[in-house]
Amino acid sequence: MREVVDELDSFIKLGASGDVNILSPGLKIRDRDAGLLYTIELVRPDGCQVVSAVGVEFFIKNDELRDRYILD
Repeated sequence: MREVVDELDSFIKLGASGDVNILSPGLKIRDRDAGLLYTIELVRPDGCQVVSAVGVEFFIKNDELRDRYILD
């Protein structure tokens, strides 16, 4: 699990507790530019498998995930 946390490098500040990875299956992420919403299905060290509202599945690499998406 620690390896996944380190590899994803997608963190959120939670008060004084420090950086905590919160990516997990079932969470929603949103494309910053397009506003489209996706659900995380699988978290891997190199990124996340997601599904759109219409059922289209695809993989988002960590760099793109970090630069283009936000938690919803």
